[in-house]
Amino acid sequence: PTGSVQFTAAAQANGAASTNSITSTTVTIINAASLTVVATTLLPNTVSLGQPFTLLMTVSNAGVGVATAVNVAPAPPIHGGFANPGTLSGPTPASVTLAAGESTIFTYTGVETLNGAGNDPWNLFYNVGVQGQDQSSGIALLSLTRTSNSISVETPSQLSLSVTAAPSTVNSGQTFTVIMAVSNNGGAVALSATPSGLLQVGSGGALLLAPISQSPQDITKGSPGLFTWTYSAVGTGSISFQANVTATDENSG
Repeated sequence: PTGSVQFTAAAQANGAASTNSITSTTVTIINAASLTVVATTLLPNTVSLGQPFTLLMTVSNAGVGVATAVNVAPAPPIHGGFANPGTLSGPTPASVTLAAGESTIFTYTGVETLNGAGNDPWNLFYNVGVQGQDQSSGIALLSLTRTSNSISVETPSQLSLSVTAAPSTVNSGQTFTVIMAVSNNGGAVALSATPSGLLQVGSGGALLLAPISQSPQDITKGSPGLFTWTYSAVGTGSISFQANVTATDENSG
């Protein structure tokens, strides 16, 4: 319970009692501040190497009445999992004062540029806590540790391609096929991979029959995408084809 209390005392000697009583000074009893990490969120759920992520900490003062916490700031977050993140930036704000029942959100940002342990994807989470002081008593406050959700860290999409024409020898007017194989050597999916138009190089000639344009494909690691064109030979000589492909990393865009 809270409130104030005083003590009254009298002294007694052998054979007589003191006629004077003495009242102590007043002791005020209040509720102390109590810091709690209410929620810890790490986002987005999946990132590629080099892509920023955010750590959010919601902190509250569970004290009542006039229980105010001062110099409230996160303890340094400790990362876990197989990922290898760099040093976090933050927190923002650096510290706050929380009256009883108030809460705030501390924000950190980070980025992972180095491969983690083993093969990707690597998991990443943080253990966090908060510290401060009770304004009335000056007693140090320290919350229990809370663990964030776990996110996945992947190598970014990395495309490679090969272009082949078959058969290797044709007569003028005969059709042949050009095939582009696109592989993704990264962990993140390459979204909407789209080849450029084929550039003809050489002394021969060819007429594109179909298709005029290619439909985009999502390319995952271990599952190459194939794009096919049909040409008609219109001249003699040798000919080769050059091309490139563009796509969007599923995580970083």
